Amino acid sequence: MNLRRILTQNPRQLLNSIRLRLDRFDRPVCRHDPASIMVFITNRCNFRCNTCPFTHLSPWSPPPDIPDISTELFQKVLDHYRGATMVGLVGGEPLLHPDLDSLITIAASRKMTVNLSTNGSLLTDDRIRQLLSLPLGYLNISLDAVDAAEFNRLRGGSPSLYETVLKNAAQVGSIRASMQSPVRFYLSFVTDTINLRRIPEAIELARELGADTVFCQSVLSYSCSDVTSGESILLDEPGNRRFLESLPHPEDITLVPPILQPPPDHEDCQCSSCIHPFKLLAIDGAGNLSPCCVIPPHPRFGNIATDMGAWHHGEPMQRIRSEMLADETASESICLKCWERYSLREQKQ
Repeated sequence: MNLRRILTQNPRQLLNSIRLRLDRFDRPVCRHDPASIMVFITNRCNFRCNTCPFTHLSPWSPPPDIPDISTELFQKVLDHYRGATMVGLVGGEPLLHPDLDSLITIAASRKMTVNLSTNGSLLTDDRIRQLLSLPLGYLNISLDAVDAAEFNRLRGGSPSLYETVLKNAAQVGSIRASMQSPVRFYLSFVTDTINLRRIPEAIELARELGADTVFCQSVLSYSCSDVTSGESILLDEPGNRRFLESLPHPEDITLVPPILQPPPDHEDCQCSSCIHPFKLLAIDGAGNLSPCCVIPPHPRFGNIATDMGAWHHGEPMQRIRSEMLADETASESICLKCWERYSLREQKQ
C-alpha cells in the first residue's frame, strides 16, 4: 500500500482500503465501499464516435433523455460512499456539463483523486488553464488515432476536426509545461486488429504532444457499428502477443498496452468473472447504476437516487455478483467479449 496515499486518506477511506485488500470478493452483498466511482456526468456529446453506444444504437445504449448530474446528487453519492478514493468524470462529453469545475472541487474536497476524460474538441487555451488549475489527478484526451483517416474510422470525424483535437492536445502539453502543473496528461487510443501495430506511432505522437501516458484500450463489441461488430477484437493469439511483448517501454512515457481477449476455444470461455461489480460504482445523471466501466448505466441495474444503498445490496447488483461468483454465463453477453472478464479470478489468486 502506498504510504503517501495513506497519509492523504481520511479514516473512512483508510479503513475501506484495508477492507478491499483483505476482501475475497465472495459475497453478492458488498459491506465495503467501492474503491472508485465513475460518474457519467452528462450523456450529451458533440461527437458521434463509431465505437460508442451513447451515440449509435446498441443493445447496451443508455436510456434517452438522461439529465446531467446535479451537484446535489453528486454530493449525496460521494458522502454516502465516502470510503472511495478516486472519482472519474466521464460522458458523453464532460466539458458540456455547466458545473464541471464545481464537481471537480467537490470531489477533491473529500480527499478523492479526480480524473477527467474528454474528446478534446472544446479545449480553448483559457479552458485548459482553468482545468490545469483545478485539483485533478489526470486529464485524458481520447485521441484514438495517429492520423485523420484512423480518426474518421473510429470517431467518424473529419480531417479538420482531427486537426482541432490534435492542436488542443498540443496546447495542453505546452500550457501544462509552462504552468508546471502537477496534473498528469494522458492520451487514450481504442485499439483493434487494424491499428494494433501503430502503437509505436501513438507513443511518438504522445511524446510530441507532451503527454505522460499512452493508454491503449481494446475495442469493445457494442454492436453499434462495423468497428464494434466483434470482428476486430484483439485475441490472445501468438502474433498479437509477440507484438505486445516486443513493444518498447520508454522511460519518459508510460505505456498501458491493450489487454488481449482469450480466444473462443479457451477452456473457460464462458467465464463472466470481473472485479468491477465489487470495486467500482458507476452512475449517470439520473442515478442509474452500471456494474462496470464498460456498460452504460441503465435502470435495470438499479438506481442510487431512489435507493442510496443500491450498489451495496440492490437486487440487480447482487444477481450480477452471484452469477460471477458461480462462474455462470454472463447476464450481459458483452462480458464474454471484454478484456476484464478474468480479473476476479486473478484477484483471488
